[in-house]
Amino acid sequence: MRRPHAPVAPSCRWYPAGRARNVTNPPPAARPRHRLVAVGTMLAALALVRPAEAAAVPSAQEIVTTEAGIAAAMYGDALAAGETLRRSVLAFLAEPSAPMLDAARAAWIAAREPYEMAASLGFASPRTAAWQRRVDAWPIEPGLIDYTAAPARTGENPFAHADVIGRRAITIGGRTVMADEIDRRLLAALQDADGIPTNVAAGYHVVEFLLWGEGGRRPAGDYARDACAHDDCGRRRAYLRLATDLLVEDLGRIATDWAAGGSARAALLAEPPAQALAALFTAFGDESFQSLAGERLKLSLVLHDDDAAEDCFSGAAAADFVAAERGLAALYRGHYRSARGAVVAGPGIAALGAARAPDQAAAVEAAMTAAAEALEAIAAAAESAGGYGRLIAPRNAAGSRLIGRGIHALFVQARAGESLAKTLGVETRVEGGDRLAAPPPPR
Repeated sequence: MRRPHAPVAPSCRWYPAGRARNVTNPPPAARPRHRLVAVGTMLAALALVRPAEAAAVPSAQEIVTTEAGIAAAMYGDALAAGETLRRSVLAFLAEPSAPMLDAARAAWIAAREPYEMAASLGFASPRTAAWQRRVDAWPIEPGLIDYTAAPARTGENPFAHADVIGRRAITIGGRTVMADEIDRRLLAALQDADGIPTNVAAGYHVVEFLLWGEGGRRPAGDYARDACAHDDCGRRRAYLRLATDLLVEDLGRIATDWAAGGSARAALLAEPPAQALAALFTAFGDESFQSLAGERLKLSLVLHDDDAAEDCFSGAAAADFVAAERGLAALYRGHYRSARGAVVAGPGIAALGAARAPDQAAAVEAAMTAAAEALEAIAAAAESAGGYGRLIAPRNAAGSRLIGRGIHALFVQARAGESLAKTLGVETRVEGGDRLAAPPPPR
């Protein structure tokens, strides 16, 4: 388990409008369902398997069934980790000391891992994408919730200093919303207040901000029963408890959606098998290239701002990268070991590739190994440096090289998956691939 750390320099500055993940870019649910063509060719390829080969070549339906089972296990683990987080938060609120705050922070970091492993499923399932927007919305406006220093650019959001924890009323949409009680009604009113998507009232990153504060400096005294460090400790305690409860409730609904008979699982299994398989190829490419390489690694490096990488209050973004890559590998290979001990395994895309396009499948495996190594190196360096934000500082040449290697490895991984899909009869186009040129291998 990673030890919580506090970056020395303030982090979580805003990046320019139009670059916010899931804000000005349409969420996966709003994008074209699949950017794939020649799906019929895939059906034909599978149908032409000779009887002697049938046992060695999995069907598209078998692969999709395996993926659905792995998704259910991943979200089940995310729910279990969320429940552990809630217990840690309640223990901290019962004893608001620095050690108990560290324990709650460690539980939050641990809770992110299984959720991030399932990140690519948002590109394959519109219902999952909708849940992701609810539980993992980013970026957020922290000043909507609690005290902050002046933002880097003022005037972009009228709620930048709303500080609902410190107020008893707030004006939203021209009407006064009473905030005497920190309750579900209030948080529902705050969510997307005045149509601004960064006004986020609940989810992982709200809980993260409440535990770490701006720049990772929040003291345990912010939750003290007596001698409150920054006023309104009772209201802050109520907000943290409610936000954590809402997060766990939502994780429970996602887990139900992917469990046997759940709506997300049923929707994926009800699709024509080749079309569902095409969605999984798309998810592999988009998570590798658009999300990890582009929106999180390259953007954060170009802007020298870990806000683009997410998890910037905790400084733990690099651990997310490793978890997302591990999840991609589990889904591709059709093998996932649950944190609760069970193993979910079955025919995956890897098995189909090994049987029908062994050279391309071997290239994907090599690319995934290289990407995993590059991202683990970034995570290790971030841990040593005191947070991912240190690696992307303007004059950190070594950090830039590490991140450049990660970007390049993810690009190669996405293109290897695209090549495998094409060989199997499915032509894919990675979302945003025409806008993000392949970086040269760093020296």
